[in-house]
Amino acid sequence: MLQLSRSNLEVFNSIQKKLVRTLKENQLIKDRVKGLMTIKGVGEVTALTWVLEISEPERFSSIRQAMS
Repeated sequence: MLQLSRSNLEVFNSIQKKLVRTLKENQLIKDRVKGLMTIKGVGEVTALTWVLEISEPERFSSIRQAMS
């Protein structure tokens, strides 16, 4: 079984914060993340994941299709 030590978790958290900060330097990503975070229950990581996965929401004919 894989066990993470406290120092491994600290390294992971540090890398995650740097990655999020770097991605948010892109103004388009930053704006989309900010907009998604206005939805109750959507945090920074969830919003960032959606933005990166969907990429161009305009390619969907409806928001319902983009969310499925």
